[in-house]
Amino acid sequence: MYLNKYLSFSGLILTAGAASLQAAELSGVGQVMPMVHISIEFNEFSGTLGAHVDSEIPQLTPLSIASPGDSFNPSAPWFETLDPSQEGQAFTRRFGFVSTLDPAPSNRSFWISLDAPSAGLEAYYYRETPATFDPIFGTDGSDFIWEYPGSMTHPVFTTQSTGNISLSGTIYIGDATGAIDNTYAAAPFTLNFTAVPEPGTYALIAGLGVLGLVALRRRQQG
Repeated sequence: MYLNKYLSFSGLILTAGAASLQAAELSGVGQVMPMVHISIEFNEFSGTLGAHVDSEIPQLTPLSIASPGDSFNPSAPWFETLDPSQEGQAFTRRFGFVSTLDPAPSNRSFWISLDAPSAGLEAYYYRETPATFDPIFGTDGSDFIWEYPGSMTHPVFTTQSTGNISLSGTIYIGDATGAIDNTYAAAPFTLNFTAVPEPGTYALIAGLGVLGLVALRRRQQG
């Protein structure tokens, strides 16, 4: 009896909450904070290049779970990949490439080499204005190398896989074509992502919460 009353009350709250919310059409791909830095650390004096990745591990999450009912603008270049009505891939923008020490040497650039498809990932260079969603790091046949544009950049990583994902790459100094300058040693780094949560996980948690409240109510009645 107490369970039926609780479920009825919970259903009333959920129905009222859902009615009070309206689905939104999103103009851009949001970014969960805090960001996770991928620091490009070049010391001009010593000529050494390093890479450091913050310890936090981003979670790839589909929009249908991160913001149920919302959708992306159909005219946006990321609509087909990310919208729940299309591929609905899980995604994150938390990783951000940033140069934290000296700039690259004259007539040279920082380059990042990653093979995203090998880890079941896709990667895109993203800008909200003008709307840009260009495949990088081997996605859709793109080059595996990508030139750091000189300012903090948050690519969109996406996946249709589940489970923990690890992706290793290198940062190196090269010329305008991407050819490596062997004067400087390349810096390896690894990106880790958490498992993609599934709707069934949340249903299980909610069910356990209901049972816990029922047990508490029975103890109080006893």
